[in-house]
Amino acid sequence: MASGKNYFVAVSLVSRLGLEYLNNPGNMLCLSAESAAKFMHASFEWLDDMETKIQQFRAQRAGGNLQDRQMHIRLAGQEETITWTEKHFMRLISLWKCAD
Repeated sequence: MASGKNYFVAVSLVSRLGLEYLNNPGNMLCLSAESAAKFMHASFEWLDDMETKIQQFRAQRAGGNLQDRQMHIRLAGQEETITWTEKHFMRLISLWKCAD
């Protein structure tokens, strides 16, 4: 921002296309302005399989760890990692299961 303060932009993982149930925190990522612009306008590729990651997810209390809620991507030609909090990833899982 012009004030020098950091800010974040919410971007949808899956375009809502008029589906109100996708207007949900599980479908959103909060990114820096630069990362959001890349996410919306540059090349994007999932390097991990989302369905496999969701099926294999284990909560921390069940022995899961940070890697259970990380996805590797290629964004604007660079390999990056998206890391969710456990609560946020569980919201994504719920949305994924609603889409089946």
